[in-house]
Amino acid sequence: MYILSLQKIHCTNHSSGAGNDDVYVKIIADGNSTKIPDAPSVKHSWDIDPGDEIALQPSSSLQDGTTVAGSALTIVFSSTCSVELWDYDSGSSDDKLGSFKVDTSKESDTVTVTGDGATYKVGYKLLTM
Repeated sequence: MYILSLQKIHCTNHSSGAGNDDVYVKIIADGNSTKIPDAPSVKHSWDIDPGDEIALQPSSSLQDGTTVAGSALTIVFSSTCSVELWDYDSGSSDDKLGSFKVDTSKESDTVTVTGDGATYKVGYKLLTM
């Protein structure tokens, strides 16, 4: 068993659409998908511009001022886990900003992901149970 803990998201370049990115994360662990932040409102995403870095532990502030506890960014899995970054779009389909498969041979890593003209770095830690 593994415990994935997302640590940070850094925007190098935002997506090709107008304005900043409204970023959320999907984690697919052992076939089960979790959206973070997981909330019914579109405002529950991170409003990110180039150069911005969101520190995800121990808590993160959303654009409406809500705080997400660090425990919401910790996922337990037994075999496979992938992380996807998405840009919420109100008038069209959301844009995938990139993804990566968690490398279970590393205790921590910072991965660069790209998609839709965007470049992001995602840092994580991994514990073995």
